[in-house]
Amino acid sequence: MQAIELARRVKRGWTAPVDVAFFSYEPMPDDGRRRDLPGSARRAVRQTQLRNVWHSIRGNDLETDAQTLATRREQTHPVSVEEPWQDLVDRAGSDGATPFPLSLEESVELARRVVNERFPDVVAAWLGGSVVRGNATATSDLDITVLLDGSPAPFRESLIEQGLPVELFVQTPASLTHYRTKDQQRRQPTMARLVAESVILVGGKRAEKLRAECAAEVAAGPRPLSQNEIDAQRYALTCLVDDLVGSVEPMERSVLAYEAWDASARLLLGLEGRWQGSGKGLQRALSDWHRDVDMIGDEDAHSRSEEYETAMVGHYLFMTLFGIGDAPAGVIQAADGVLSRCGGRLFEGYRLGGEAG
Repeated sequence: MQAIELARRVKRGWTAPVDVAFFSYEPMPDDGRRRDLPGSARRAVRQTQLRNVWHSIRGNDLETDAQTLATRREQTHPVSVEEPWQDLVDRAGSDGATPFPLSLEESVELARRVVNERFPDVVAAWLGGSVVRGNATATSDLDITVLLDGSPAPFRESLIEQGLPVELFVQTPASLTHYRTKDQQRRQPTMARLVAESVILVGGKRAEKLRAECAAEVAAGPRPLSQNEIDAQRYALTCLVDDLVGSVEPMERSVLAYEAWDASARLLLGLEGRWQGSGKGLQRALSDWHRDVDMIGDEDAHSRSEEYETAMVGHYLFMTLFGIGDAPAGVIQAADGVLSRCGGRLFEGYRLGGEAG
């Protein structure tokens, strides 16, 4: 039914902002078959449903209108009019970015040379980040963590070596522990991950021991959210959603949609006991959660994952295919879905103590 409603709106020449979350997808029949499908299969079914939505829009006498919308989007973000869904899938799988210019072996060799030349008293060093994970791009850098027994550590420095950006995170044992603790408090284990997911450059058994400790820390996940933390995030997200619903200025709505997405993603990951990230790191944390849910076979977790992903895919489909830069319905739907898991929107009665000075 949602596809039909969307088609009707397109036929009427609709280009207005979406103020209600009508763009959701028909649920799969809950007759027992749904539970027999792994998460990856369910996701494939939802992709088929999205294809059906698109083809419903393009069908019969609506084809010209749909092509008009796609052509308008083509001017700013090229999309194939003949098969825009496949173009979307292709771009999602490969954006044509130039790969990182060095192999892992070459990166390790360069990183080790930088460490040996700059830190003759090095205790241990690790190369981490996207180069080691295998998802580096042409603009990625070499993330090198260096452990010294004392001065001049701790400090952070950015370099260019052989035309490539290098980030140095130079620590002492005490400062390494300090930053790991700060990262735990903000639920984002940047320092621990740089060591845990790494190639050892220098340090032998000491480097191996610290890498194992950091890996265990990352695997354990963050501490549970307290009720006060949950309520504070509920209140903040409620205010963002209310502002988004009431806003009429396109740029303002775009900013609010991002802020609401960020807040809902952080609350979701907190409720799920997952680490967070910043920018692309937050999206990757969500993707890791979806992947792990697919693997564990927890029906309730699958349902939560699908609900959130479906809402956000709907928002992305609007933005990408139709060029509607003011379509926050998917964000609002996703935010309300997350809020429903911890008591819903919160405003009336919320009280936060202040500081005496």
